[in-house]
This record gives sequence, C-alpha cells and structure tokens, in this order.
Amino acid sequence: FFFQNSVIVTVASVLLSIALGVPAAYGLSRFSLSNKKVIMFFVLSVRFVPYIVFGLPLFLIMANLGLVGTRGGVIFVYILINLPIIIWLMKTFFDDIPTDIDEAAAVDGATRFQTFRMVILPCAGAGIACVTILSFIFAWNEYLFALILSGRNAQTLTVGLTRFLGGMETGVRWGLLSAWSVAVTMPVVAIALLVHKYLREGFTRQSW
Repeated sequence: FFFQNSVIVTVASVLLSIALGVPAAYGLSRFSLSNKKVIMFFVLSVRFVPYIVFGLPLFLIMANLGLVGTRGGVIFVYILINLPIIIWLMKTFFDDIPTDIDEAAAVDGATRFQTFRMVILPCAGAGIACVTILSFIFAWNEYLFALILSGRNAQTLTVGLTRFLGGMETGVRWGLLSAWSVAVTMPVVAIALLVHKYLREGFTRQSW
C-alpha cells in the first residue's frame, strides 16, 4: 500500500515536473524577455525558503480544492517544489547549447517545436537525467508534505515508516524500522549509481 502510493506519487510528479519545467527552461534560454533576470531570481528564491513555511498555506489551498488526503494533492505540491530547480538547472544546460544549432534546424525547415524535440532535447540529455534524478530523490524521500496532505489513503513509505516507531507500551520496533529504511533507500541509491555521471556533469557546469 505505502510502496504503491510512493511509486505513483513519485513517478507522476517527476514526469509532470519534467514535462512542464524543461520547455519553460528552454523558453527562458532562447527567447528575449525584458524581466528574465527577475523571473530567474524569483524561480530560485522559492528554494531559499524553508519548506515548512509553505505547509499551512498549501494545506489550506489543497483543502479548498478538495485534494487533502489524495495522491493528487501530494503530486501537485511536489511539482510546485520541483519546478524551480528543474527550470534553473535546465536553463543552464540550454544556455550552453549554441543557438547556431537552432538556426541550422530552422534553415532546414524545422519548426520551433521540432527543433526543441528532435535537436535540443537530445543535446540536453545529461541535464534531463540530472534533474530527473534530483526530482526523484526529493519526491521519494519527502516527508513533511506527505504527512500533512496524504491522509490515510495516500500515505507514502516515508510516512508509513512512522508506524514502526511504536508507543509507550511496545516501544520502537527497531528490526522492522531498519529493514524498511533500507528498502526505502535502495531505489534512490540504485538510480543514483546508474546515472552518477550525469549528476556529476550537472553540478559542474561552468555557469554555476
């Protein structure tokens, strides 16, 4: 039950975050906007604020939308939190791709969308892999919003682990808690090992 919720919430939030964040980053990289620096500062400033500050406002918003206690509410919040870092990192990758490539594709008759999908995205594969794993790690390990918004029907593994803490009579069930903790961390470790070179490249861009 907990594992199923974690997989659904994580996969859905990561896919939707990438689908929204990558095109947004490409637009900020390629199109001339008068307030681009202000937009980028606002995008990144969201990450400066402790997440707990957003706890009550997001809970009230989700409650008004009827999404408290549902996977959809948790997914929506995870998308909001993942988008800033995806946009910021992917803009860095797109800035490093020469605009000559876009112009050459346009000369060959490609539309802007075709250029983005068939030319730019393959060139930014390392960046997409980097933001995907970062989004996955956050969504898989996140506890605060999963606790506040999930209710009984949408609890993830991180919230489910608290059941093994026990009470005054039973005490902490260390065996089960340790076993489940290892099980929860293994997917993240496995994926990080598979794509570690992309993570390394993502964090060593000259733009940073």
